[in-house]
Amino acid sequence: MRRLVCVDRITDGIAVLEAPDRTTFTREVNALPPGTREGDCLWEENGGFLPAPEETARRRERNRLLFQRLKKNLPYTKH
Repeated sequence: MRRLVCVDRITDGIAVLEAPDRTTFTREVNALPPGTREGDCLWEENGGFLPAPEETARRRERNRLLFQRLKKNLPYTKH
């Protein structure tokens, strides 16, 4: 079975991955493709992981656009 998972965070060599059903699980970073970082999406298949660069790029762009929209609607106050 193949499923898309995303790296939620990496702490002390352990990656927390989130599955489509929002469940989370952990794996050692060295079990992931080299260069994997927080926010990356990966295909999990047969116990291994492959990069999913198209999905990572799509989600990062969506988040960038959402952040821009939020910035336009929030008043700026200098502290």
